[in-house]
Amino acid sequence: MPVFVLFFTLTEEVKRLQDELDKQQKKCNELENENEKILLEVERLTNLHNQQKTKSEKQVDKIKELKRELDSNADLVSISLFTNK
Repeated sequence: MPVFVLFFTLTEEVKRLQDELDKQQKKCNELENENEKILLEVERLTNLHNQQKTKSEKQVDKIKELKRELDSNADLVSISLFTNK
């Protein structure tokens, strides 16, 4: 094989490999961007989950407090009824 043909073939292969490398780098960049968006969405959803969890815990505490008040009022009504007989 003449040197010129060998050089030309090697040059073509280098060009092909460079094109493939560029293509893979572009895919890698796109995946990194997509990953960043996903991480931001996960962070947003985690924050939302934590807010809802806190709100739910406060609601449970409020329900417990109201139940205690209701039980206390029921006891007072019972005592009142018992003492008025």
